[in-house]
Amino acid sequence: MNKILLSGLRATLVMNDGATLEEATVKKALTEKGLKITSFTAEQATEPAATYHLKVAGTG
Repeated sequence: MNKILLSGLRATLVMNDGATLEEATVKKALTEKGLKITSFTAEQATEPAATYHLKVAGTG
């Protein structure tokens, strides 16, 4: 895994070239923590021209 992008209740995992992620393994790990998967899809994504990395604190 190259990086994880979080947005609200969605996590986007950016994988290294050729790497795969087993849905059953992820589902089992999340279920053990009391979470669930509502969707699981693999897509090709192009690298953006610019990225922003934000460090934030607080709960709102």
